[in-house]
Amino acid sequence: GGKTPIPDKIALAQQGVLFLDELPQSRASAVEQLREPLKNGPAVVSRGRFKIHYPFTLRLVAAVNRCTAGRTCIGTSCWCVPG
Repeated sequence: GGKTPIPDKIALAQQGVLFLDELPQSRASAVEQLREPLKNGPAVVSRGRFKIHYPFTLRLVAAVNRCTAGRTCIGTSCWCVPG
């Protein structure tokens, strides 16, 4: 970020849906940063001398492939190799 905070995808999803495709491929730190605002409400962004509270009311939808290789697995018989 720069000196002045600007709305990002999270703030723009206000009162809507935030869709995260391939959730396991997301950085763990990025997903962890969503935890607090999802539980408690506003997201606080601090940049230099600015501190802005963005409203945070949204639905989080995430997609996950059961197979890391993107193949269809049946039950426990999967020949996927973690990648």
